[in-house]
Amino acid sequence: RSRRKKKSIEEGRSVFHHGLYLCTILGVFLFVLIFFSKPLIGFMGQPDNVVELAKPYLDIVAFSLIPLIIFQGYKQFADGMSETKYSMWATILGNVVNVVLNY
Repeated sequence: RSRRKKKSIEEGRSVFHHGLYLCTILGVFLFVLIFFSKPLIGFMGQPDNVVELAKPYLDIVAFSLIPLIIFQGYKQFADGMSETKYSMWATILGNVVNVVLNY
């Protein structure tokens, strides 16, 4: 029984690490995609002032995708282990920080 539990923990750890690697790669890929797609905004028929204001916004969105997707990897793993309390508190804290920083 102890051997099976040890193998189960090792498999869970492996699944978690692979999921985290995949989430990190996906976050970096989306960052690069959005970052280098900014010049396409000019071809969408928007006024020049809107295009200039959208570019820094897209930089922030692109950069924030990396930690967001990594957090999602942690959250999904914790939810799968029925440990939803930690992701709930992280989400609440993130929302509070967002509200404070928006003002």
